[in-house]
Formats: sequence, structure tokens, C-alpha cells
Amino acid sequence: MISKIFSSKPALLALNISLFCINVALVTYQQHIYLFASISSSPHQESLQQAVASFSQPQEQQDRRIQVTQELPKALPQKTWCVLDFAFLPKNVRLHFNHFPHALEGVLQCYSHFIETKAIVTATTDVNIGETIIDSNCGFMIDTLVCTPEKMSPYIAQVIDKLGCEVQYYKNVRGGTEKPPIPEGDILYRNNMYKMFPRYSYIKYINAPEHAHYLRRQFVHDSEIRQVKGDDKPLQIGIINRSIERRVVNLEDEIQASIQKQFPTANITYSEFNIPNVQDQIRWFATKDIIVGPHGAAFTNSLWITPGTVVLQMYPTGYYFPSLEPLIEQVDGIALQWFERGIQPEVERNRRVVTKDDNGKFKGMPNQWWVAIHANFTVPADQVTKQLRAIMEPHPHFRTCIGFVDADADLPFAGWGKTVQKKDESKTKK
Repeated sequence: MISKIFSSKPALLALNISLFCINVALVTYQQHIYLFASISSSPHQESLQQAVASFSQPQEQQDRRIQVTQELPKALPQKTWCVLDFAFLPKNVRLHFNHFPHALEGVLQCYSHFIETKAIVTATTDVNIGETIIDSNCGFMIDTLVCTPEKMSPYIAQVIDKLGCEVQYYKNVRGGTEKPPIPEGDILYRNNMYKMFPRYSYIKYINAPEHAHYLRRQFVHDSEIRQVKGDDKPLQIGIINRSIERRVVNLEDEIQASIQKQFPTANITYSEFNIPNVQDQIRWFATKDIIVGPHGAAFTNSLWITPGTVVLQMYPTGYYFPSLEPLIEQVDGIALQWFERGIQPEVERNRRVVTKDDNGKFKGMPNQWWVAIHANFTVPADQVTKQLRAIMEPHPHFRTCIGFVDADADLPFAGWGKTVQKKDESKTKK
């Protein structure tokens, strides 16, 4: 039967064409097999498999991998040393370096310099962490007249450790005649902190807000903060009180209740901030939208806040030390103050007051500063909520001026006239 079918010339021609096509198909198939085998055995197999797998992943994960696999920057090969010596530091820093708020004034300026000169470099290696420090080649050379290893604040020690900086001490003589032992080839940096004066007006802690955020992520990642605040989460309000002197007497009950009434859905946390762990202190500040309390060392942790956080500090009459407001503003926070209405706090600070001993006899006439620094005080709750409402819910009768919100100000701002005009029109119609 088959011989009859292919006996004709057209049939033989068709058969030859079919055999040719089958042969071509077999060769092509073998070439594909060889190509696949060569790819599978090549040194690029892992990269190819990752590239193929990435097609099925969300864009965010693809971006994250690109950031991780790119070549990361390196710090300068020469080590940069920040010298903290007795002769070049302001009195409050060189005599109180063991108290971390004062020590930070010197350490943060050096840190900003390290960032700007590439002695410390940053990058984003994980989107859940955010941009943070990845490499450093820096050190602190500390005069023993300023601080010794035994007196170094644990808080400052942990901050310097997170910077990745080396710490060395050298023995100096009063007056700064001894040169710091900087190794040959290394770079010396001595920050002129006297440029901060007058220190009550403005203290330069850090050169750019992002420098603080890079450092914060060494302790607390962005993902940890996003779990607590932001998006559709309730407002997070932190209230801090001092455990001894300069306590706000009515803070825990009256003021907290007034704030809760003003922001009924907010989550309010009260603390006297006896938190021994540095990382827990940082997390407490980083996860708040509003922080309220009497001025004190705890507010140095404002370094760790996220942009837009409102920090309101309260001052008793006579004790006015606005040293941390610049820090709050330099990290992109909003600094507010409360002090007694109708006074000039700078004047009251230097006013002489008569003091008596326990028997009622004349003791002396010190500045009111030294009396108020130990005094507990009361703050009108409505004045606190007015300031918070003014900054959180802008109202035409409130204005903000240089870190202080005046709740009774009647000066107009853009749009204020239109609001008044509408009210006048409604009165006219009646």
C-alpha cells in the first residue's frame, strides 16, 4: 500500500520535503539543548536565576535588591581625629563632659564634620532600616582634663560606638600646651565651639537634619517606628516628668487629662523617664508625635525624633535655659515653650531674690536661677492644650514665632482677613 502511495513523483517530492523539515527541527532542538546546558553550567547561572526570579517579585523588593547589590561607598583611607581638649572647649562642656547633654554638644559637631568630609559614609542597604552609617574611619582624641575613661558617660560611649569611631585619651596640662598625639598621616579636626556663643541664643549641635536620622537608625530602624506611628495610626503623645526637683506638680493628672480631652483618640504615655537602656530611651522619643514635659536632660533625646515631631518644654519662673530648642529645630522638629505669662524669662533668670535659712534668718540674695532650679511648679492645663492645638490644628487667632506659640496673639496671617470678613457678613445679615 505504502509503495503505491509514494510511487508517484509528487508523493516522493512531498516525502523529501517532510524529511528535510524534520532534520532541521532536530538540529534546532539539539542547539537549544546545548544552549541551555551551557547557560546552566556557566558562572553567571546564579545571577541569571536571580534575574528570572525577580520578575515575579514586587517592584519594592527589586529596588531593595538593587540597593543592596550595588557597590557601597568607603570612608577616607586616612583616619580623621576630632580633638576634644581643655583649651578649646567652652566651660560647660569641658567641666561637665560626664553629663551627656553637655558632651553631645562636642560629639555631634565632630560627627557632622565626619559625615561632610567622608570620614563616615552612609547608604541604604535595607529599606526597612533606611539610610544609615555603613563605614567609618574616625576617632576621638580626648584630653584627660576633659574626661577620663572612668568618667565617660555610658550614653556617650554607646553613641560613639555606633559611629564606629575609635576613642583615645591623652594627658594634657592646663592651658593646652601639649599637642594631641595624632599619628602621622592622619587628619586632625578641632571644632571651634566658641562660635556657638552667645550659647543661650543658639547652640549649633548638628549641621543637617539627616545626620541625626542616619545615627538614629543605628539604634532604631524606620520599620520599627512605622509600626507605632504614622499613616492611619493614632496620635502618639509622650508626657515626661522629672522624678525630683523641677517637677510639674499637675502634669500627670490635670494636664494629661486636658490633653486627652483635646485629642480623644490619641495614645498618651506618661513616664518619669527612669529608663536605663539607651536604645529604649531612643525608641521612646522616636515613636512619639508630641512630647511634653519640664525642661531637663531627658529632652536631649530630642536628637532622635522624626521630622515634624512637636516638643513642648516647660520652664519655672526664674529657671530659663533654652539649650535644647536649637537641637529640636536642627533635626526638623518643632520646638515649643511654656513659661509664666507676662514675664521676660531672661530677665527673671537674673533677678536677685532674698533667701532665708530654716530659722528664718537672712541667708543671701542669689540670682532667682539658683532658687528656681530646685523648685517644683504648676502649669495651667489650658495654656498647654492651647499651644498644642495651635500647632496641630492651625487657627486664625494663633501664630507661631521663633519656637513659641502665642495663644492670645491677634496679629493676622494670610487668610485671616477672609475668616473675619465671613463672620462680619453673617452678623450683618442678622
